[in-house]
Amino acid sequence: MDEVIRAKDVKLGNVLLEEIEGFFIKLTFIYQLIGFIRSHNENFGSFHWKDSGRARTLLNNGLQIIGENPTVDELHPVVISLIDLLPNDERPSGDDSVLVG
Repeated sequence: MDEVIRAKDVKLGNVLLEEIEGFFIKLTFIYQLIGFIRSHNENFGSFHWKDSGRARTLLNNGLQIIGENPTVDELHPVVISLIDLLPNDERPSGDDSVLVG
């Protein structure tokens, strides 16, 4: 960061900003996954699940994992499966490539 400030180089500044954003996403990813599961559990009836039984099972599984020292590797597949059960118009908007890929 000091180098970018000294050089006053916009291109280097943009590269640094992208690195910081990527680092932030990695740091907060577990909390994003937990938030997704909790939010969709609390608002379960607001969604038009393709298979509501499967969605309920996944959410219960996700909540159990959250209660037992969760990891990204455990929660990420649950969230991807939940997103797959949502109709396209109810899936997360914006750049959700982090959540789904």
